[in-house]
Amino acid sequence: MKPQISIIILNWNGWKDTIECLESIYQINYPNYQVIVVDNGSEDNSIEKIKNYCSGKAVIKSDFFEYNKKNKPIKIFEYSENELYLFEDEKIQLKNIDAIRKIIIIKNFENKGYTDGNNIGMRFAAEYLDSDYIIILNNDIVVDLDFLNELVTVAQKEPNIGILGPVNLSYDNPKEIQSNGAIVNFWNGGWTPISRGNSISNQRKEPLEVDFVGGATFMIKREVIEKIGVFYSPYFANWEETDYCINAKKSGFKIISVPKSQIWHKVSSSISLNSPNRIYWILRNNIIFMRRNAKFWHWPSFLLFYFLLRVPSFVYYGFRENSVKDSLKLIQMISKAIKEGLTLDTN
Repeated sequence: MKPQISIIILNWNGWKDTIECLESIYQINYPNYQVIVVDNGSEDNSIEKIKNYCSGKAVIKSDFFEYNKKNKPIKIFEYSENELYLFEDEKIQLKNIDAIRKIIIIKNFENKGYTDGNNIGMRFAAEYLDSDYIIILNNDIVVDLDFLNELVTVAQKEPNIGILGPVNLSYDNPKEIQSNGAIVNFWNGGWTPISRGNSISNQRKEPLEVDFVGGATFMIKREVIEKIGVFYSPYFANWEETDYCINAKKSGFKIISVPKSQIWHKVSSSISLNSPNRIYWILRNNIIFMRRNAKFWHWPSFLLFYFLLRVPSFVYYGFRENSVKDSLKLIQMISKAIKEGLTLDTN
């Protein structure tokens, strides 16, 4: 039998993206998977909209697939975050339903961020679903019908392959690569996406070992979670997937990008690219990441780069794109980010 896969999709006020993502998943050619939607306290009736899709009342239009009405209605197993133990009584029922006809919905009471939102799903999948692999999948993704087969094929070639990711292509320009994995540079505290901006038709098709695969989609072997746990909770959003992959590498696992596995990724709409809140999480967590993973000899060059280039660039673009009120907030948030990044307990 093919390995059991749990696919976790985190939704926060983004039901339109989520149901397009779900429809693409339910058309893949891999037979043995479970879909878990974790709703992060949405306030836009996301749960009802997703249920409406599962009932077959919402026809999804997309340039990437034709809507399939034959697997509707989809059986819903729904739990609040404090009721997950109730799933034990329905576990056998879920196993007897085809992959394309079932969904698990977990409702968080509040927005727990990318880290703890996904952590709830990861713990649930590991404890209740006997998953061999767990996939973290952004809701603004459309997957290729063969994406999971390609990931599993590579994952089973070597026992120490711990995390894998597909090539990320642009939703708006489907042949353009967003990333094919990435390399971390501890000297400047940044990372470089491989093949960004290139055409997928001109790229190598063989798997390659990288420092990390993007958090938009990545597959984690169960043994990795058993050894290093879940995401580091204080990140909340940004840098958590990089940190997780680096820690997996430290524990002896390989991180592999699989170009034959393809997904199409939208630009995130959950938060503005130059908003004070987004810049706060990036700058704060950049320091936390370095404190958790860099060597002492990396710090002089990192601090120079951080304060002379990274912070000023965010200030420049933030001021250019934001109102006066938000620009003043940006200065406050940057100060807060630096203070918390340097003082937060990272043990």
